[in-house]
Amino acid sequence: MKNQILFTIALFLFSSNSVLAQDPCDPVSNYGWTSQDIGSVAAIGSSCTDGVTFNVNGSGADIWDATDEFHFVYQQLTGDSEIIARVISMDNTDGWAKAGIMIRKSLQANSSLALLSMHPDPTGSGPRLSMQHRDLDGALMITSSNNYFDTAGSSFPIYIRLVRQGSLVSAYHSYTNGNWNLLISRSIDLNQDVFVGLAVTSHNDGVINSAYFDNVQLSDSSAAIPVTSVSLDVSSLALDIGQNAQLTATLQPSNATNQNLNWSSSNTSIATVNSSGLVTAVAEGNTTITVTTVDGGFTSATVVTVSDPGGSTPPGSSVWSETGSTASYSGDVAIGTATVPTGYRLAVEGHIRAREVRVDQDTWPDYVFKKGYDLPSLEAVQKHIEEHGHLPNIPSAKEVKVNGVELGEMDRLLLEKIEELTLYIMALKKENLKQQLEIESLKQE
Repeated sequence: MKNQILFTIALFLFSSNSVLAQDPCDPVSNYGWTSQDIGSVAAIGSSCTDGVTFNVNGSGADIWDATDEFHFVYQQLTGDSEIIARVISMDNTDGWAKAGIMIRKSLQANSSLALLSMHPDPTGSGPRLSMQHRDLDGALMITSSNNYFDTAGSSFPIYIRLVRQGSLVSAYHSYTNGNWNLLISRSIDLNQDVFVGLAVTSHNDGVINSAYFDNVQLSDSSAAIPVTSVSLDVSSLALDIGQNAQLTATLQPSNATNQNLNWSSSNTSIATVNSSGLVTAVAEGNTTITVTTVDGGFTSATVVTVSDPGGSTPPGSSVWSETGSTASYSGDVAIGTATVPTGYRLAVEGHIRAREVRVDQDTWPDYVFKKGYDLPSLEAVQKHIEEHGHLPNIPSAKEVKVNGVELGEMDRLLLEKIEELTLYIMALKKENLKQQLEIESLKQE
């Protein structure tokens, strides 16, 4: 029996060592990275890599509120910078445990930061991805209003990306390391030099969460600036046979390093497009012109309708159909203009008059009054106004002049600010009442 027990123990140790031998085991410093715990963690974290896969082990109560506790594997980057990583897996030490990528101002526990991370099971519905941020040193962390991105079910492995441009940090995700989906952009107080890397917290202080990453990529202002999106100037185009039209593609950011584009037509017998976006109508019918960025594979498309002005129109045919007293048309409509901007179905060059306009909204700021809403401090709001000249999350006058105003979204934002103002007033009233009671107490002494 004793020999059997010893054999079992030896077999277990051999099996354990076999598993461990598969893990990356070189210090991250061998590859130019630094690793340390941030904050007062109850269990010391660690990390290692083989240059491809990173194993990051972290304890800590959380990356939340005004101070953080986690393990950080990082490099210091300068100016505009970017990090991409694929989160392969993580332990479920708590549903809200976090394994992700981070850009932070300093290594102090209360530093401003942006964190894009996976959680194993925050809502009881499986893994979720969220963007959380601390806009100023010492401020409370905030979870973006669209908290759980990809609510159809985030899953491992997943590619995540943070891009820093000045004070603006943008979060993206993808399952292919391409065709990036922009989640949110946020203005955060950062230094010229920032700390960028992989972050893991167990959300269960004293317990280690082991997470795995690969495809980790870093770049800063000294490196190439990646493309983040492309758009065409029109979403639809009507031409007669033999006519030409020039499509214009706009890249974001405008100073991206690789601005090369590929153009294609879904049906070259209807219309062709050359390497600079010039469309030539060939025959009657419909086709789709697509532009694709060489960097990142981002796409945008325009539907082209070609007509034959010399052809006969069959009796009763029309682009419009009529049912009872209702006329309908499945295409885009332009009034007083020849084009409809990408993403819109109706463009009017002029004024519109109506007794009432109804805008459907799926999101309304009742969340402001829910327990746990992270109300920005008045100090943070004041700093944002002093630096940017407008309220947080509200577009600037320059942005409105260029992009206009989305009525539904602007109504939501304005009501959000009104409800936040209500919370500030209620807090001030409570503080005033407390001070009044203290004054009355002093008078009675």
